[in-house]
Amino acid sequence: MYLKEIEIQGFKSFADKTKVVFDQGVTAVVGPNGSGKSNITESLRWALGESSVKSLRGGKMPDVIFAGTESRKPLNYASVVVTLDNHDGFIKDAGQEIRVERHIYRSGDSEYKIDGKKVRLRDVHDLFLDTGLGRDSFSIISQGKVEEIFNSKPEERRAIFEEAAGVLKYKTRRKETESKLQQTQDNLDRLEDIIYELDNQIKPLEKQAENARKFLDLEGQRKAIYLDVLVAQIKDNKAELESTEEELAQVQELLTSYYQKREKLEEENHTLKKQRQDLQAEMAKDQGSLMDLTSLISDLERKLALSKLESEQVALNQQEAQARLAALEDKRKSLSKEKSDKESSLALLEENLIQNNQKLNRLEAELLAFSDDPDQMIELLRERFVALLQEEADVSNQLIRIENELENSRQLSQKQADQLEKLKEQLATAKEKASQQKAELETAKEQVQKLLADYQAIAKEQEEQKASYQAQQSQLFDRLDSLKQAGQSPKFGKYPEKS
Repeated sequence: MYLKEIEIQGFKSFADKTKVVFDQGVTAVVGPNGSGKSNITESLRWALGESSVKSLRGGKMPDVIFAGTESRKPLNYASVVVTLDNHDGFIKDAGQEIRVERHIYRSGDSEYKIDGKKVRLRDVHDLFLDTGLGRDSFSIISQGKVEEIFNSKPEERRAIFEEAAGVLKYKTRRKETESKLQQTQDNLDRLEDIIYELDNQIKPLEKQAENARKFLDLEGQRKAIYLDVLVAQIKDNKAELESTEEELAQVQELLTSYYQKREKLEEENHTLKKQRQDLQAEMAKDQGSLMDLTSLISDLERKLALSKLESEQVALNQQEAQARLAALEDKRKSLSKEKSDKESSLALLEENLIQNNQKLNRLEAELLAFSDDPDQMIELLRERFVALLQEEADVSNQLIRIENELENSRQLSQKQADQLEKLKEQLATAKEKASQQKAELETAKEQVQKLLADYQAIAKEQEEQKASYQAQQSQLFDRLDSLKQAGQSPKFGKYPEKS
């Protein structure tokens, strides 16, 4: 038997799928430090069942998966497939070619396969036991292993020789058999202890069994007596049931008559309820009418108060107008008197003007007579002429002032006359409006009195209908009570009412 090939993918530095084929003879792998030469031997050991992470130069088992580089992402699983040539039948019960696979994932899950079938790790160890390829064998010797063999204890070297001689397989089986025999002996000892305990419980159990048999006999007798009593009770209950059924038939007849009476009363009650609803509808309608009347009364009272206020205001305005008219009349009289005085003054001034003109003419005649000293006369005449001009100017100014006062008096009198006419018109309008509002108020009072009389008549009619309805309802309830008392005279319990 020899190693034929190894297929590696994702194990340590082997990111890509790599197949290494070994021919017969010696195959050497040469390369610089760090190129991954040791990873080939470690992949072989890992695929053949190596479970020591330390011997694989790692901290935990998922560390054997390719961890990635700067230019490549890490992988999530590692797989190693080892193919062995077994044409010589070195491993019995195996084919001519043995294919061992091991897979591991980042989650820590592992799986083993032999010739494509899933197996346990122990099956892999058993396959290569005493073949020199076991987990404790020295078929794969790494650095320092030779020195470890020479420096090992005699017992450790003996294990190496036993594996090489093919004895370790049988020693392992003997050890497993001795362990199973020891477990069997322990089970026998435990069975002896259980039998000893059960022997001590036999007598109490026999007594309990005797009591159980007695209990079963008594239980049978109890059941027979119970059945006899039950049969007797059934007979009694049957007779009582027949009597009860007869009474029930009587009660059914009474209930039938009661239901008929109740239906009739319900019809009457329905009729009364309908009448009551009609009365309530009429009452609601009357209530609405009453609310309308109340609103109308409120509006009329408000209008009446407003009319009264306007009448008072008109009377007050009339008094003020009369007072102003009297004042204007007094002022007109005073202005008329002043006008007469001014006209008298004007006539007096005109008379004075005529006299002054006469004096002027006389002075001119005197001037012609006194022509001896012309300069002195001219000066004297000039002074007189100036005095006359001044007097004429004064008279003219006084005349203009009087005319202006007369014009103002005329305008004021016209304005006061216009105001007086306007006040008279307003007074007449106010009197007409007051009489009209008074007529409307009388009409509204008559309507309110009529509506109140109608409402009182309707309310009285409703009270009579309500009293009649209450009397009919009281009679109906009395009839219902009498019918209930008549229907419940045979007291056999409560029955559900007819729905």
